[in-house]
Amino acid sequence: MVEKTISFPNELFFKEVKTLLDEDKQVRIPVKGRSMRPFLQDGDTVILDPVRDRSVRWGMIVLARTTTCGVVLHRVVFKSKDKLWLMGDALSRKREQTVVKEVLAVVVAAQRKGEKRELNSYGWRSVAILWFLILPLRENLLRIYDKLNQKK
Repeated sequence: MVEKTISFPNELFFKEVKTLLDEDKQVRIPVKGRSMRPFLQDGDTVILDPVRDRSVRWGMIVLARTTTCGVVLHRVVFKSKDKLWLMGDALSRKREQTVVKEVLAVVVAAQRKGEKRELNSYGWRSVAILWFLILPLRENLLRIYDKLNQKK
């Protein structure tokens, strides 16, 4: 059997994702891009939960609409009242700003090669906090990480 891939514009895709989330359904989507390395990689699958009444907290990975970059899957690195600043884990400078009402979903888990990781667990949130604290070292650590993963 031949496997088919169908592509369509992001706006249409995320409109359908939002419809499912509004129906209080959990949604799985593929990760595209390299901005969330090393925690999420191109080809991983993330499991999204509707935001519901849950407050969006620092350190969570969210799917959100921004004015500068469209829809992004990035981590909350700063929060004030209803404003959020988001940043990809592989980035060391660029941050996007949004508001809480533009958060479409929170990432609760990720799957890579069949292995599921609960990303809002104490352990993963602790690792994410440590990763944020070593911000000046990220670029060098990611170069090493990329070199090690090229050989696999």
